[in-house]
Amino acid sequence: MDMLHFASVGTAYRQPGNASWCEPLLGDSPNSRLWHPDSNPKEKSMKRLALSLVLASFAIAPAFAAMKEKPLKVELTAQNGSGETGYAMLYPHGAKTKVIVHLKGTPKGVAQPDHIHKGTCANLDPKPAFVLKPVVDGKSVTIVHATIADLLKEPMAFNVHESAKDLKKYVACGDITAPK
Repeated sequence: MDMLHFASVGTAYRQPGNASWCEPLLGDSPNSRLWHPDSNPKEKSMKRLALSLVLASFAIAPAFAAMKEKPLKVELTAQNGSGETGYAMLYPHGAKTKVIVHLKGTPKGVAQPDHIHKGTCANLDPKPAFVLKPVVDGKSVTIVHATIADLLKEPMAFNVHESAKDLKKYVACGDITAPK
């Protein structure tokens, strides 16, 4: 048994048994006075789907851009006989980078300032480009307001200091370089 439905323009529709679409009974051509551009539910659904896909692409584009970047590991070597070695991991975080520093051989409970500086460990600009949270008990986690690609545009290096009281003594350093 067919069921009749009436659209807002007065066109009668018949919905077949288990079909998910509606078929117009009258006025299904553009030349008909009862025809309406939305009278074809399949076409209307496709237009909505297309619009949804376009809008979704704008929403997820930044996420795909961040996915292009891969985490980067930077080896940190001991300086000035400190015995402190480890690495820093850089993780893409949208337009930012999450930096996690891991060091072995650090003094317990001592906050050791660490920064990202322009230059290399061999030739470091003393003014920090990015201040990181201090390394405490061998670990530090900081969000930097730059992408990994930004950090690779010019020579940069991680630098860990002995303590806030002795910033001139460097205990670990590592150059930020692109993977080979």
